Amino acid sequence: MSNKLSFSPLWIAATATTLSLLPSALGSSESTNTNNWVGQISTPAQTVSVGDVPDISWQVQYPLTLDDMINFEGKSLQSKRNIRAEVRVIGSGWGTKTKFYHVKGSLYTGTGWEEIFFGNNYDVDPSAVVYQKNVAEGTVIDAAGQGGMNWGADCTSWSDWYRTWDVTPNVVVLRDGDSAPQLDPAYEIQASVKDYLSPYISSETGLITLGPHDVIYLWDFNNYGSSGWDLQDLCVLVTFSELPQ
Repeated sequence: MSNKLSFSPLWIAATATTLSLLPSALGSSESTNTNNWVGQISTPAQTVSVGDVPDISWQVQYPLTLDDMINFEGKSLQSKRNIRAEVRVIGSGWGTKTKFYHVKGSLYTGTGWEEIFFGNNYDVDPSAVVYQKNVAEGTVIDAAGQGGMNWGADCTSWSDWYRTWDVTPNVVVLRDGDSAPQLDPAYEIQASVKDYLSPYISSETGLITLGPHDVIYLWDFNNYGSSGWDLQDLCVLVTFSELPQ
C-alpha cells in the first residue's frame, strides 16, 4: 500500500529522509497497537524545519486477516492465495459411559482425502501439529469425521462420515467472535465441548477468541437431537499462514 499525505510538523521527527511517526500521529497508544502495519515512511526532504509541512510517502503492509486468505462458502473453505494449513486435535470424547472409542478425521485440499487423526481421547495432544499441507490458491478445503461404533483401533463398524459440504448440524465451523456451544457431555467420563474450547473462549464476552488465521471444527457422530449429541466427539483446530508469493 503506498500513498502521499502531509503532516503537521508537531507530529513528525526527521532523520535524513526517513521519518518515524509519533503516537499522536495515529491517535492514542491503543490505536497505535491495533494498527499493526510494517514498512517505511519517508520524505524527499533532507531536513524538516519547524513550520514546514513536508510531503510524506509510505510503503506499508498490514497483516493478513483470515478473510484475506480464506473465502467461506458455508462450511467449506476456499483459499484466496497460496497458504499452509497446520492441524491440531484439541479434543475427542466419543465413546460410552466407560470407554473412549476411536475416531477418524480427514481433510480434503484438492488432491483427495488425507487422514489427519486416528485415535481416541488418550491419543490427543492439543499442542502437537498432526498434519500440515501447502494449499494452492483457489483450492476448496473440506473436512470430515466419523466415529467407531465399538471399542478398539480395529473396530469394524463406523458411524457415517460427516463432511463440511453436508447439510448437517453434526459438523460446526467456528471462527473468532462466534458464540461458543454450551452443551453438557453425554457421559461423566467425557469432557464437555466447552472444556475443550476453554482456552479459546473469552472470559469477558463468552465468545470464541481465536488467532487471526484460525478456525475450529467440531463433530458429533450421534443423531442430532439425541441425548448423546454434544459436539465434542472430535474437535480440530486449523491454523493458516501465507506462503511466500
